[in-house]
Amino acid sequence: MPTMTQSDAQATVIFLSVALIVWCVYGSNHHENRYVPAINSFWIGAINFMILFYIFFSKQ
Repeated sequence: MPTMTQSDAQATVIFLSVALIVWCVYGSNHHENRYVPAINSFWIGAINFMILFYIFFSKQ
């Protein structure tokens, strides 16, 4: 089974941190729109799925 390298882990943490910051800033600026939480949840879930897919199916 492929393993995640240290550089993969760092890139994942940085990517998730940036996505979380953008998500929080955008959500706080658009809190009056009732669809924003659902859209944000979808994209955060898609990002997490993409990262987990990469971890589990990366070549090594």
